[in-house]
Amino acid sequence: MTDADWQRALDLQGNTTGVRLTGSEAIAQATDGESALPNLLRVVEGSVDGRARTAPFFSQRPGQVDTAVGNVLDQIAPQSAQPSTLGPRAAEAAGNVIDNTRQDINAQTRPLYDATGPVGPAGPTAPQVVPQAQFAPIAADPRFAAGLARLRGNAELAPDYAGMPDNSIAVVDAARS
Repeated sequence: MTDADWQRALDLQGNTTGVRLTGSEAIAQATDGESALPNLLRVVEGSVDGRARTAPFFSQRPGQVDTAVGNVLDQIAPQSAQPSTLGPRAAEAAGNVIDNTRQDINAQTRPLYDATGPVGPAGPTAPQVVPQAQFAPIAADPRFAAGLARLRGNAELAPDYAGMPDNSIAVVDAARS
């Protein structure tokens, strides 16, 4: 064991976390496990006299660890004085993230929807169409044909799509809805 290892062992025994270490534990840590002293300590703990001498020391360990962990967690995020408010605040924060994400998606996809040919009081303008080779399987689908018939026969919706071909993206989207 080097002088530096010895000093690290002493520093570990004098740690500020509140978890007291035996000399053999500190030496084992300081030497990266290159010590057999913890094995010797286990033999001592296994004896009647050794257990009587080490039990008071080790019986304090669970409380020391609880306190040390609690102190570290309090440094990361102190306990709330009103824990009943944490759930609603977390739900509100999550809702805001979801709403912002939805708004970002809408902002990014709006140009794509606009490019399909907006439908309004003035009617459609320059609708984008699905190329005939790609539209043929869609048109052959009986579900699409039924949806298209409902769309074209709907007195309220049909006028908005009247000037658009069946293979326009707006009509295909409306017919499948």
